[in-house]
Amino acid sequence: MKKTLSLITALLLAAAFTGCGKSSNDKVSSAPTSNSSESSNSEKSDKEEKVVVDAFDKVAYGVPKEDYFGNRNVYPEKFTIEMNASESPFGEHMTFTYFIESADENEIIIKARANIDEIQDFLNEYNYTVEETEKTFSIKVADLTTNLISSDLISGENKTKIINTMQDYIESELKMSEDDEYEDPLAALGISSNNPDYKKQEEENKEAFEKEKAESLQKEFTLEKLYTVMPSTIQYNMEKRKADSTITSVSDENSFEDKEIYSNKANLEITSNIVNSNCNVLGVFKDTSDKYYCVRITGMSDHILFDKGVINLDNVKFMLSKIYDSSSGGILDTFDDEKAAYEAGIKSLDDMADISEYEIVEIPLS
Repeated sequence: MKKTLSLITALLLAAAFTGCGKSSNDKVSSAPTSNSSESSNSEKSDKEEKVVVDAFDKVAYGVPKEDYFGNRNVYPEKFTIEMNASESPFGEHMTFTYFIESADENEIIIKARANIDEIQDFLNEYNYTVEETEKTFSIKVADLTTNLISSDLISGENKTKIINTMQDYIESELKMSEDDEYEDPLAALGISSNNPDYKKQEEENKEAFEKEKAESLQKEFTLEKLYTVMPSTIQYNMEKRKADSTITSVSDENSFEDKEIYSNKANLEITSNIVNSNCNVLGVFKDTSDKYYCVRITGMSDHILFDKGVINLDNVKFMLSKIYDSSSGGILDTFDDEKAAYEAGIKSLDDMADISEYEIVEIPLS
């Protein structure tokens, strides 16, 4: 028993001396204790420091090509903007509020607010913070599909395209073709006549036709004046100026896991006093016999549209302006002077609205 106690005591002493030796001779031995304390303080500091998150990261606007009824989304006649925060950091948890601050012929300004009060507990739990809760979005009208909202759009290539299309139209309406031939009305019905008087009359009719054709083929049309006609004041009505986003979710059918796809969207809407027929372009032409005509371009089945500032005339309506002549009881589309042709063009607009509410701007031809 004494031997056992002696052995234990020796071992304890040896251990004590070994510890003392390290404490006095090994200068590095004290570093771990100090570093451990600093590390603990650093971890505590890091834990308290908030993680800053940009709530508007991947929040974006979109412009649908069509509305729910398949109508083109045209600014500002009837225009929808879709705000999408589905991919934003808090898109599954927090709504956003959007507001159209202003809209004109150049720009649409939208203010957005992140409603962080809805997720304050969530932010605290994960040590997040949001420094910027508001953001401004700018949409350039030059990037949109628009109506004729400014006479400035009729310039450069757009003006050239309008003039060329008007020229083609008036020539197709008023000039005969090389392929046009006189046709006997009875022969067209499959009837043959040997009546001398009829044959003589048909010869005279054919000669008159050939003469008219020769004169028509020689006729040239020159554009004298070009005008835009549109509402004097274009209204930008905020039909749905302010909107809160809605969060919805659907099951991901392409995943075996129980996964949800979230959507966080809101729609804003703008309308205007512009309609199909109240934006027009008038062109006054003169032919080689000094007769005048007025060609009108207006929206009927479609509009005079501009895709990113480039005119699109695919489905617009071209027409010769005509007036009723009380003295002859007939309809005139040919006039003796430029003023009369211009007035006929303006008169054709009276049916759609009070012309005093319209602005008429002459477009320089060169």
